Amino acid sequence: MLAFQCPSIENPTKLWSMRNQFMHPRDRLTLLRHQQGVVADDGIRFHLHSIAAECESGVEFPPKRIVILDPVVSHAWLDMDSFDCTDCHSP
Repeated sequence: MLAFQCPSIENPTKLWSMRNQFMHPRDRLTLLRHQQGVVADDGIRFHLHSIAAECESGVEFPPKRIVILDPVVSHAWLDMDSFDCTDCHSP
C-alpha cells in the first residue's frame, strides 16, 4: 500500500468517472479488510464530510459551515501532470 501514489488525472471527465466507479459491496468490504488501517481518498472524503455535517449541526457548539477540499482535486493542484484546477468547475 505504501508504494501506491495518487492518480494523475488529466481532465475533469476522468476525475468524475473515477468518482463514479461501481464496486460490489462484498468486494469493497474485502478491500477495506486488507487495507490494514490505510485510508484512501474516498475514506478521507467520507470522514471530512461527516466532520462538516457535525460542524453545521450546531449540537456541541454554534453551527459553522466549513469547506471540504477533495483529496484528489487538491493533489491535482500540486501534480504538474494533472488538469488545471480552474477546469474542475467549468461547464
